[in-house]
Amino acid sequence: QHESTIRELQSRLDSDLGSYSVQDIRTRDEEIAQLRESNDAAQDWMAKAVEHHNMLSEQVASATNENTSLKAEVKELKDKLLPFETSTLLAEKLQIEVEEKTAEFESLEKSHTSRITELENTHNNRMSELEAKHIGEVEMLKGQIAQMTNELQIVRA
Repeated sequence: QHESTIRELQSRLDSDLGSYSVQDIRTRDEEIAQLRESNDAAQDWMAKAVEHHNMLSEQVASATNENTSLKAEVKELKDKLLPFETSTLLAEKLQIEVEEKTAEFESLEKSHTSRITELENTHNNRMSELEAKHIGEVEMLKGQIAQMTNELQIVRA
C-alpha cells in the first residue's frame, strides 16, 4: 500500500506539479522518505520474523522427533515392566529366594571365616614349629662346623 502511494506521488511529480505547490511537494517528499524508511524497517522486521519462524519450526520438528523417540522408549520400558507389574507373586517369590540366599551366604561366610581363622592359626603354629626346629638344626650345624674347623686345624698343624 505504501509503495502504491509512493508510485502515485512519484508519477504526479514526474508529470507536472499539477495542483500541488512546492511546499506540498516537499512535504510529500518527506512523507515518501518516511514511508520508505518505514517500509524498509517493516521488511527487515518481516525477514527477521520469517527467520525466527523457521528456527522455531526446526526446534519444533526436533522436539517432535525427540518426543516420538522418548515415547517409543517409554513404551519399550513399559513392555519390559509389564510382566513384573502383573505378577506380584513372582516378586514375592523372588524376595523370599533373595532372603534365603542371603541367609545361606551369611552362614557360609561365617563358616568360611571361622575355617580361614583356623587355617591361619594352624599355619602360624606350623611356621613357629618349623622355625624352632630349623633354628635348632642351624645351631647344631654351626656347632658341627666349629668342631670340624678345630679338627681341621689340628690335622694341619
